[in-house]
Amino acid sequence: MAQNTSVDEFVKTVFKEWRQKSSSTNTAATQKERRETDAKRIASRQKQLDFGMNTPEYKNYMLTLEIINDGEIQKGDPIMPEVYQICSKRSWDGQVRRWRRKLHKYDTIVYSPKKLQKYNES
Repeated sequence: MAQNTSVDEFVKTVFKEWRQKSSSTNTAATQKERRETDAKRIASRQKQLDFGMNTPEYKNYMLTLEIINDGEIQKGDPIMPEVYQICSKRSWDGQVRRWRRKLHKYDTIVYSPKKLQKYNES
């Protein structure tokens, strides 16, 4: 019986060490350090973002960000996905879809010439 407890303790310590090792390699910090390296994937992602950035909604959003919010992103604002993040195609498509939908909030914003003039002067 005494021998079984020492074996059990040994197994527990080995398992504990293994768990600590495996969990430390999959932390969020190490995921952020890893970046996408596939050139085709990066190019296609950038192309999707370029389509979104060439819309009037995106231009209105950028004006809103500069004029009203003083360059600060507010809660609920569209945040462009990071091109170099490692994620699946499904996840990437979902992020782009959410970003583009949030941009539609800025479809109908029209600024007065006074506000635009102040913006152009500064």
